[in-house]
Amino acid sequence: MIKIFVETSISWSRPGDGIVGCIIVKDDVEPISLYGTVKSCTENQSVIIGFTRAIERLKPTDDVIVLNTSCAFVVNALNSRWPMLWERNRYIGAKGKVVRNAREWHQLMRALSGRNVEIRLKNSEFLRDECLLRAKKHEFLSSVQRSVKKI
Repeated sequence: MIKIFVETSISWSRPGDGIVGCIIVKDDVEPISLYGTVKSCTENQSVIIGFTRAIERLKPTDDVIVLNTSCAFVVNALNSRWPMLWERNRYIGAKGKVVRNAREWHQLMRALSGRNVEIRLKNSEFLRDECLLRAKKHEFLSSVQRSVKKI
């Protein structure tokens, strides 16, 4: 079994800049931690990106992959199989409009293709705190860089 935990420093539906953190845990192997910055993303979008990047790092496997996040919308969408329906309808939703984050959902569905996946709503406080800490550090370093450029 492979467990993937994804959290983000973004906690609102309004786009913002932030950090996405992923931890990949596999039996008898040292966990892999991945962190990256995202620009103008919502919480949902950044979690989808995080899962996609983590899954893309995995080799093909028959192991069950358990996706864990505190982002309820992403968990509910995947458990309800909405992205599969959207994919069949070329990412047009029930209201006849293109679904939000269609490109990101498409990339995630491609990464998940042929894999045995379970999705769980599970909060990883450590990972969330680490993302928030890295986001603050990134903001600080960015402000220092802007200050240096002005001199």
